[in-house]
Amino acid sequence: MKKVTYSLALLLAAVMITGCSGKTPSETQISASQSKISQINREDNIMYSFKACSPDLPASHRGKIRNLYEDKPSEYHSLFIGQVLSRFGEPDYITEDNENLFSKAVSAEDKNGNSVYLEIYYGPSGPAIGGDVGSDESRKAADELAEFIMSAEPKDFEYKSVYEDFGVTVTMGVGNGKPYYQSDIPADLV
Repeated sequence: MKKVTYSLALLLAAVMITGCSGKTPSETQISASQSKISQINREDNIMYSFKACSPDLPASHRGKIRNLYEDKPSEYHSLFIGQVLSRFGEPDYITEDNENLFSKAVSAEDKNGNSVYLEIYYGPSGPAIGGDVGSDESRKAADELAEFIMSAEPKDFEYKSVYEDFGVTVTMGVGNGKPYYQSDIPADLV
């Protein structure tokens, strides 16, 4: 809390000083201040640390807890994969089945040393996080994991898969930091 109060006081002082001089701070100064405050707030609210772990999770840990980038264009699916690769490295498995494309097991450890196990995957509903759906801790950890993933710069990659429902090939990836998603699925079916 002291960090946030101190940062807000510095920002307020900077605004007051520039306001008195008749000068306005540049956008980069404002952006940097806001970014620093956001980072401090994020650090104060972090409840879990995440790391890759063994994919041999008990069957009870395999239910879907939440999707990521729901209702976003297909390029976000590619962004998700690039972000997972950036945060956790190569998946535990990769297939050519678009509805079972990859999986990565992670552990989420809270500040007290308690762990829950989650699965980051690309399945029938797209980008998702699974785990023990009956556990409040797993749901909280999954929400924080989603934020952690979505805040990452994506790693470049390219995967080709087959979307069996329509019998078409999908090419998705990230090139030079820009996500792309290509398929020959008819527009009226998407």
